[in-house]
Amino acid sequence: MVEKTFSFKTRARLIKQLGEQLIRSESIALLELIKNSYDADASKCEVIMENPEEEGKGEILILDDGEGMDYETLETGWLEIGSSYKEDLLSHEDPEMHRTKRFKRYRLGEKGIGRLGVHRLGREIEIVTRKENGKELVLEIDWNDIENAKYLEDVPILIKEQSPSVFKDCSGTQIHIRKLRVPWNKKMARECNRSIVALNSPFDTDDSFKATLTIDGVDWFDELLTFEDVKDYKLFHFDIEMEGNKLTKLNYDFLPWDTM
Repeated sequence: MVEKTFSFKTRARLIKQLGEQLIRSESIALLELIKNSYDADASKCEVIMENPEEEGKGEILILDDGEGMDYETLETGWLEIGSSYKEDLLSHEDPEMHRTKRFKRYRLGEKGIGRLGVHRLGREIEIVTRKENGKELVLEIDWNDIENAKYLEDVPILIKEQSPSVFKDCSGTQIHIRKLRVPWNKKMARECNRSIVALNSPFDTDDSFKATLTIDGVDWFDELLTFEDVKDYKLFHFDIEMEGNKLTKLNYDFLPWDTM
């Protein structure tokens, strides 16, 4: 009897298939990337779209001021399919590892599908990132290279160092997605914007997170409810002071609308 040993191989198109099956829509794909910024202890995440209605021409820029990434994080977090990076942190024996370092947040992302969202959104991806006191790294992925390859292992991915240009005096990550696969419309953008607003804290605190979505040249977000609107329409107002776990002051006001 003749025996031969074989091993599994990963077809390059697997990333596209996983992205389409695990991420239901483009707005969810974008939201997953914003959650990555939250998990990276960013205080803000700016999302800027240009020409989103034009398939193959539209661009998305995602910029945060989080902790950034080094070679190891890029390799395990972005280039290793099925990485258990965040899952390992959540199950770590040290409870301190269960939360983020700076703001002690519970992490929103744990399935490792954020990177698949990038590939679902556009055909060209550029990631510029820098950790505090670290080097600025650039990772570029061209989907055409992946589609033209038979196996993922055949696709060379280059990570290069450069003098800090995007993050000169700080840490953070910038993801530039070019050549959008699907043209966006008003409904998709408004759905995504509502989800982003839900991630934001209505209170300004040291550990608050604010994500914004801006689309140049369109008025798709006109008349959408904002936190400021909610404050203006409030029916009740509480002013509270606490010491320990006890209330020391409580003022309550009922603020009926004029129509009431």
